[in-house]
Order: sequence, then C-alpha cells, then structure tokens
Amino acid sequence: MKNIIFTIAVIFAGITIADAQTFKKGTNAINIGIGFTNTLYAGSGYSHTIPPISASYEYGVTDQFGVGGFMGYCISQWESIYYLNNEYYPYGNTYSYFLIGLRGNYHFLSTNKFDIYGGMMLAYNIVSSYDYYCDGPGTYDPYSIVSESGVRISVYAGARYYFLNNIGVFLELGYGWTVFNAGIAVKFQKK
Repeated sequence: MKNIIFTIAVIFAGITIADAQTFKKGTNAINIGIGFTNTLYAGSGYSHTIPPISASYEYGVTDQFGVGGFMGYCISQWESIYYLNNEYYPYGNTYSYFLIGLRGNYHFLSTNKFDIYGGMMLAYNIVSSYDYYCDGPGTYDPYSIVSESGVRISVYAGARYYFLNNIGVFLELGYGWTVFNAGIAVKFQKK
C-alpha cells in the first residue's frame, strides 16, 4: 500500500508545480461523500435502499498530520417471495447502519491543488435490523433481530483535488466503511 501511495505521490509531484500547500497546520477540511461497496455487510442478495453517505471533518495538527471525526449512514435490505396455496407471501430483512468515529490522517503530498493522504479510523457502528414476513393476505409481521453493533477499525488511502481555491473533490479507497467513497471536499484556514 505504501508503494502505491508513494508512486501516486511521485506522479502528482511530477505534473504539479506547487507554490503552496493545500493541507497544512490549522487547515479545516470537510468531506461529504457517497460510498460504493459497503464493507459493513456484504450478504448475498442485499441492495442499498439508502447508499452509504458520509461526512467527515479534519483539523491540521501539523503540516502532515490531521485529526477529526466521521459520521456515516446506510440501509441495506433484501426481499423475496414464496407461494403457498396460490398466494403470494413476501418476506425479507433490513439492516441500517450509523457509524460515528475518530480519524487520523497522514498527508504524504500536499501541493496547491492536490492533497494525498492515508489514515485510520476507530468507530462505533450502531446497527439495527429487522425481519418481516407475511403470514396471510395483507398481514405483515415485522420483528427485530439481535443488534450487531460494535467497534470497527477502518484503514484507507485518499486524495483531494481542489479545482477552486477552497472547493474540490475527494476519493478514498479502503476497508471498514466502504471500499470506494467519493464526493465534495471543502477546506478553510483560520487567519
């Protein structure tokens, strides 16, 4: 992973002439994104009724290291049917996830447009789920199943590209929330 990040950093350094750092001590960065390939549950047949959405905040403690928080939410479900005496009976399962955590990022390369970083997150995943079934025409019986809430550790590599002075896009690849997370990045510096 370090070799991949180093190679990306060298490529961006070779094509970008930097006159200022994008991320430095005192920088405030906010990411708002949507994820793909949820790593919280990858059961067969599940689809996202609400895809993984997230928001994170980072504060530059030094020119290379930032800390902050993270919140994410998604819902996955599956549904099937069975027939009994020529009657249609649906049944299914729904999981909702609310993840809240603390992140730490190390910034490998920061130029006037690019910010390449890697990090870890310690989070608590609040899971609620329920099954439902139909035992007769028009009668649905939802019932809760045991929660799978708990602590999660995530690792990721990310990059931000600022096409305007303080507004850009970000991309993160990792494991623990989603494999692929992308969206809008905003930064500001206190004077």
